[in-house]
Amino acid sequence: MPEELVPFEEVYRQFADRVLRFCVTLLRDVSQAEDVTAEVFVSAYSAYQRVRPAPEGVKPWLFRIARNAAIDHMRKQQTWRRLWIDLSSTPLAELDTEGVAAVHEETREILSGLGALKRRDRQLIGLRHGGGLSFREIGETLGMTDKSARVAYGRAIRRLREAVEGRG
Repeated sequence: MPEELVPFEEVYRQFADRVLRFCVTLLRDVSQAEDVTAEVFVSAYSAYQRVRPAPEGVKPWLFRIARNAAIDHMRKQQTWRRLWIDLSSTPLAELDTEGVAAVHEETREILSGLGALKRRDRQLIGLRHGGGLSFREIGETLGMTDKSARVAYGRAIRRLREAVEGRG
């Protein structure tokens, strides 16, 4: 008996924020990422009944669509803008002025470091941090084993750290 399909509304509720964060990581522009995220869910919705992903396969399937949509968007745009990421688990409203300034400075440094990385490194970091994917899911999304995804991610983080420290 085939597995029951998760209602698409639930898929949207569960993954919309993660897909948006992932798209922001790749596109480095919130408004562009919002547009691409909308395209992702329109595409996913139109294919959902035909593809019928298993519940455990929904997330990698959705992030493959997001990755492809972001790449298509970048090819069309050929411009890069600043990426916005919430780096702090503490809401900015709870920080004093110095704390907010420190978060903004750290964000600027990391965004600058991300800009120095190749697209694949940004994708690995974005899938892991922006999308919250496991290494198995990253591997499925990028067409590699989970071990390869873990190694590639580690190298991407090392390159990001080197890019950030090289600016300091």
